[in-house]
Amino acid sequence: MEWIWFVVAIVGITTLGDLGKKWLALKAKDTKPDTAQDQRIRQLEERVATLERIATDEKTHLKNTIDAL
Repeated sequence: MEWIWFVVAIVGITTLGDLGKKWLALKAKDTKPDTAQDQRIRQLEERVATLERIATDEKTHLKNTIDAL
């Protein structure tokens, strides 16, 4: 009757390994990039670049640019 525990242990280990593989595969599918978030980041980077240009620009050039708008 001792051999039955050996069989149960092998089946349990195999089942846990299979569940682990399936869980890792599912987790890998969930980590796809978020395109909406990437787009929002690009928009914010463009805004920051514009603000940096305004902050470091000379006053006369800034005034002329604003007046041209």
